[in-house]
Amino acid sequence: MLKHWQALIPAGLGAVLIGVINGLLDIQTKARLVFWRWHDPLPGCRAFSYYLHRDARIDIGTLKTNVGPFPTTSSEQNALWYKLYKSVEDDPRVLQVHRMFLLTRDYAGIAFMLLMVFGGIGVVTMQTYKTALVFAAALLAQFVLSAIAARNYGVRFVNTVLALKAASRRPI
Repeated sequence: MLKHWQALIPAGLGAVLIGVINGLLDIQTKARLVFWRWHDPLPGCRAFSYYLHRDARIDIGTLKTNVGPFPTTSSEQNALWYKLYKSVEDDPRVLQVHRMFLLTRDYAGIAFMLLMVFGGIGVVTMQTYKTALVFAAALLAQFVLSAIAARNYGVRFVNTVLALKAASRRPI
């Protein structure tokens, strides 16, 4: 095993590099990349004004009884949604969708950084313009698809919390 330790170096450096790249973007920036919204990009910011009405699992009347009147401003919506989330965060359904959201959100952030760095390098260094364009298009597709997946998981995360709170007999 020690004889082949040099073969492990690229994988180790790759893991470190991905961790560093992922750490370059803060939560707000990642949310902007995923939800394509500059202001109030966190999914909880639209929990009651937008996402709530698009999930058949949520009994809106019961939820309103359990939590009181729904907030209207983005920051109030996010604050109430986060309070609801903290009360069900250990539920396996919430844990699973939250993990998937974080994984795909971080992957979208990494894919964006790869698009910017390697897409730019590719345009400058590749021998043909066509090859560079195909390479950049593949990196762009990777980013767009990962952002859409992360957005879907983010919405599912928000709505899973709301659905659980609507199904609960206990008010917050």
